[in-house]
Amino acid sequence: MKVIRQVPFYTNHTAVALGRFDGLHLGHQSVIGEAIRASKEGLTSCVFTFSRGPTDTSPMLMTSALTEQILGKMGVDILLAPPFDSMKDWSPEHFVSRFLHEQLGAKKVMCGFNYHFGAKAVGTPDHLRELCARYGIEVEVIGPIQECGLPISSTRIRRLVLQGDMPGAARLLGRPLLIDLPVIEGKKVGRLMGTPTINQRPPDRFVIPRRGVYASCCYVGGKWLPSVTNCGLRPTINSLEHPLLETWIPDFSGDLYGLTIPVALLEFLRPEKKFDDLDQLRDCIQQNGRDAARIARQWTFDFVF
Repeated sequence: MKVIRQVPFYTNHTAVALGRFDGLHLGHQSVIGEAIRASKEGLTSCVFTFSRGPTDTSPMLMTSALTEQILGKMGVDILLAPPFDSMKDWSPEHFVSRFLHEQLGAKKVMCGFNYHFGAKAVGTPDHLRELCARYGIEVEVIGPIQECGLPISSTRIRRLVLQGDMPGAARLLGRPLLIDLPVIEGKKVGRLMGTPTINQRPPDRFVIPRRGVYASCCYVGGKWLPSVTNCGLRPTINSLEHPLLETWIPDFSGDLYGLTIPVALLEFLRPEKKFDDLDQLRDCIQQNGRDAARIARQWTFDFVF
């Protein structure tokens, strides 16, 4: 998949999926899937979204690197992700005539039912249909994809993650919540207890799950390994100012510092708590590890890697 981060970019005969696509949940996948299907008609499938703008304060559900990896596996030909500021003042008319028609040579365009575009987000799907008709561009608006009678949305997924409801979030995402972040140096206290952990610090404006311990799986050495992840402030050892993800992988031994390790959060096990001593903490972590291995056996991991 080709990734383009600057405009103008010129190509021809494209099918373009338009949207924010944070999380790439099942609703997003339905829009993007239509663009991919159009590639069977000889069109180049494109996904257009913006790189995160400074005024977007909603917590991110996934990193840009993971977004690219999933889109590539889905079969998207081109990802267009220019900075928001480079196009934020464009009118809906300019967006369609200059960008979709002239630069992308769009033949088909797909968007969700609640898509907005143009300066101050004044453009609607009906507006998009009207403008694209001038250039012979077919527009397909995808209705809401529902789960339990409610539309699937990134906002709804964030709420579930903040509550620690990882199975609920996974139902809307079509996969577990994945956190792929670099492994950083820690205090190595886990190593002293026989439960060495990898430490990952969520970046600013990243969704932070409910503080506590989770059954998880890590992608290490080309395979998924059961693990247990603590998301919190380490009250037993030395309380932190900002949440940290600490993951123990019982079936792995080695140095992962500096590598980006994907961690799939599967199920909330218990709240974070302060133990009287490290022996109690170690015993609890080991039990959590056994619980996590049992839970991980109930999942399949064929969604990205």
